[in-house]
Amino acid sequence: MLDLPAHLEGGFDVVFTTFGVTGWLPDLTRWARGLVRCLRPGGVLYLADGHPFAWAFDDEAPDPAGLRLRDPYFASDEPLAWPTQGSYADPAAHVGTPTEYGWQHGMGEIITVLAEAGLRVEWLHEHPYVPWKMFPFCVAAPELGRSWWRLPDELHGKLPLSFSLRANLPPQASSLVEA
Repeated sequence: MLDLPAHLEGGFDVVFTTFGVTGWLPDLTRWARGLVRCLRPGGVLYLADGHPFAWAFDDEAPDPAGLRLRDPYFASDEPLAWPTQGSYADPAAHVGTPTEYGWQHGMGEIITVLAEAGLRVEWLHEHPYVPWKMFPFCVAAPELGRSWWRLPDELHGKLPLSFSLRANLPPQASSLVEA
C-alpha cells in the first residue's frame, strides 16, 4: 500500500480503503500521498475502518465489565506488539510468527494527513458497529446484515467501534503529489 504509486497511478474517480488498513501502516503521510496520486482532480476517497478509540481497548476482555484500555490512543514511533493467535480471518489458523505488529493512529492524525495531502474531508461518521466480532462479548447486529457486530445492549451506542469518511481531491488540484 505504501508503494502504490510505483505500481498504479492516475486518474481514478474513487479510491476505497476499508477495514484494517490504517492499523498496519507505520507511515500515514506516505499512505495519504499515495492515495492522492491515484485520484483524478475531483476524485473521491472513501475510507471505512475500525475506530482508533476502540482499538485502544483490550480486545480479549471476556465481558463488558472487563473492558479496559490496553494500548495508547495516540501514535508512537514504535509499533505495538501482541502475541500472534491465529489471524483476523481465522482465529484458529496456524501462524508461524510469534508476534503481530501494528500501529495506532488517532482520528486527528488520520484527518490531518488526508488534509495535508490535499484532500478535503466532506464528512466523517462514527458508528457503534463493526463487520467483525471486535470483542468476545460483542453481539450480532442482524438489523445491519449478517456480518455486523455491536456491543451488548448496556453499552450499545456508548463507544464508537468504526468510522467512515468521504474526502475529495478538489477539481483544481493536481492529482500528482510528490511522494
